Parts: sequence; C-alpha cells; structure tokens
Amino acid sequence: MRVIFTQLTFVAGLFWVSTLQAQDEQKVFSPERMALPKSAETDSSEMISPDTIQFPNNPVSDFLLVYEKLKGVTLIKDASLLAGGANLSLTLNQPVSKAEAIRLLESTLLLNGYAFIAVDKNSVKVINTAGGKNP
Repeated sequence: MRVIFTQLTFVAGLFWVSTLQAQDEQKVFSPERMALPKSAETDSSEMISPDTIQFPNNPVSDFLLVYEKLKGVTLIKDASLLAGGANLSLTLNQPVSKAEAIRLLESTLLLNGYAFIAVDKNSVKVINTAGGKNP
C-alpha cells in the first residue's frame, strides 16, 4: 500500500511539473539597440547654456520637452503627465555638456518618482511611479 501511494505521489508530481510553463524570455536590449540616434551621438560634447535649463518651479512637462529635444527621442508619456505633472526645480549656473544636461534632467525626474523605460533607440516611455506603476 505504501509503495502504491509513493508511486501515485511521484506520478502526480511529474504531472504537475509538466503543466508548469517556462517563464517568458525577458527582452534584453543590446547597447547598439539602445544607442542614441546619430544626430544625438555626434553632439554629446556640445555645451548647453545655463539659460536652456532654468526651471525654478516648473511642471514636469517642461523638463520632458527639453529632455526630448536634447536626447533626440520620442517620449511616450504616462497619462498622469498629460496635465503637466508636479512642479519640480532644476537650475544651471554654468554651461554643461549635452550629456551632463541629459543626466541632470534624468536624475531630477528619477528622484521625484518618474521612471524612464527605453523602448528602442528612438523612443522612451516615461511613467510616474508614485501612481503605483512599476517600470
């Protein structure tokens, strides 16, 4: 009786394991796929005037507009950003490189709950993680 129970348990376990599905393969973006468009790559050392980024108390939409132009990508925005989003501050007091300006904008937005998700080399999703969304 014990042998039959053990065999049935083993067969049931095999059946259960066979019904499990493998996890979906996660997409891994290679560096060449995530590279900036050619126009953005060539001027990463271009200096940005402090007047370009003077946001003493501006809506997130202002940050994203400048980010989109500097990065050379199309932003796919979370619905919560349609109304402009929260007000944030970032001001430059000296010229910075284009790459540094992009990094400063990304850092400010990330620190305030906005996440960037690269879709491909020409588009990036922006979501508000404070709204309960996970990247």
